[in-house]
Amino acid sequence: TQSLVVQYTEAAFEKLDSLSLDSQGKSIFKKFGQNLMERKY
Repeated sequence: TQSLVVQYTEAAFEKLDSLSLDSQGKSIFKKFGQNLMERKY
């Protein structure tokens, strides 16, 4: 369901923020996730 995908994506973002990745890597990952969600919903 959509809510499950949103929960999974938000959890992935939280884990990503807790990692020591640079901001460029985070923005690429978040843009990919947003594009994926926009296509499905």
